Amino acid sequence: MKDLQKIKKEIQTWEKSLPNVKFETSFDYITNLTESQNVLISVPKYNIKDQPALLSKNENGGFTIEIESIVSDMSESYEIELQINEKIYVIKNLFISMRGGTFTKNTHNEFFSGKLTFTGKISEMQLKGGKNELAFQRFIISTSNSQLNYYVKSSIYKDETATHTFGRLVVKVGDNELTIYEKPRKGKCYFVIDSNEKIEYERFSDICFSIMVGFGFLSANFIQNEAYYFKSDSPSFDVITDFSYLQLRPSINSHGTCNPLYSNPYGYTRDENIINAVGKQLEVFNSKLFSDLCSKIHLQEDYAILILLILEANVSSLILRPAGYAVALEKITNIIVEENKGLKPIPNKKISKKFRQGLLDVLHQHKEDISKVGNEDSITILEKNIDKINNPTNRDKLIKPFHILNISISKGDEEAIDNRNNFLHGRKIQTKENTEDYTKIFEISLRLNNLLNKLILKHIGFSGYIVNHLKHNENSFEFEIEKDLFEKI
Repeated sequence: MKDLQKIKKEIQTWEKSLPNVKFETSFDYITNLTESQNVLISVPKYNIKDQPALLSKNENGGFTIEIESIVSDMSESYEIELQINEKIYVIKNLFISMRGGTFTKNTHNEFFSGKLTFTGKISEMQLKGGKNELAFQRFIISTSNSQLNYYVKSSIYKDETATHTFGRLVVKVGDNELTIYEKPRKGKCYFVIDSNEKIEYERFSDICFSIMVGFGFLSANFIQNEAYYFKSDSPSFDVITDFSYLQLRPSINSHGTCNPLYSNPYGYTRDENIINAVGKQLEVFNSKLFSDLCSKIHLQEDYAILILLILEANVSSLILRPAGYAVALEKITNIIVEENKGLKPIPNKKISKKFRQGLLDVLHQHKEDISKVGNEDSITILEKNIDKINNPTNRDKLIKPFHILNISISKGDEEAIDNRNNFLHGRKIQTKENTEDYTKIFEISLRLNNLLNKLILKHIGFSGYIVNHLKHNENSFEFEIEKDLFEKI
């Protein structure tokens, strides 16, 4: 009996030690807003007050509001106030269009009666009278299903409804510390990002974007569509001091065809020989690596552009995809080589300048003879070539980052890199005789994606197995892919 009491007390002590977070006040706001309902609207500019309207949530983001004939000019945008229960929201730049009319013949005279219905699409709204000063900030976005732990290690936490065995992740982006929660609720799943200190809305919003871009790279699923922002004077968010809704661009999802990491190898194979070789649980990012990735995206514009390029290329048509990857490969190449003293054969500027001047002196000694046998622009061409003589070739430049980071590349990988300029300039790719162009482009796309994933992961400091989507699609080719399904880097 004493042992049982002791165990019970230890469990209670353990539960009290768990990170505790409160979500329900925030989700009540969302529920209150997203359920279709009759609301009241006001248009202060035209002294229109408390007109009834119907507000409904659009499945793909945003809201639709239906109003009965209260406007006369549909070419104008309106600022309206929307009252839902006791809360008032401000909607700016609302355009209203005619939806239709309903008319019926009166029974007691020869006239008709009816109504006109107008609709407006709402993509942004904010709580009226909210506080704009420094505050604890919260960001909520729907992820459709649970996925955080497949790409980033997370820890246990509890909220008002349950204890969650995973789904909490502390991230430091620049000088700002935040906590990410994966929250299942009513058959859906959400990411909730809380600031761990008071912060400006604009900075917090930018950091959340960087975090979602970083997670987008790891999962090849850039989650967007719509977001809810909350402010509070307390880190518990018991009392909401400000709220805003923002419709975003559509999400970018490659549906498991481009993600570099995945913790569960059974998601890609049932071959027990492969599973036994790599283990039943693969290594993914930890908090430190994910913080480093998100910080680079947040603080370095080139890194953010690089990841967004890859995300867009992941879901582009087969014609555009390799060109997008080729641009991204050049961008990550520039980042890596600049951190490693560049690629110039003569890194010293003074010596390089002296060397070029020596070549120009030799050229000018032979200028008269060259002009007699050459073309009218021969000297100009040679001068330009001498000026660029200390620049590496494109191929050498693109291969160098793999040597710097000790990443081995195959002949097939080198061939994919060699085709880079052909994709960028719209030229026919170099294929072997009797090879279908479609199949070859698909192969090159997967190779370039794999090479980019390796460079970025290794550059961030990751060590472990990555998914080789080229090998996963081996049945699409008439030859065996030389590398494993899960490659160690």
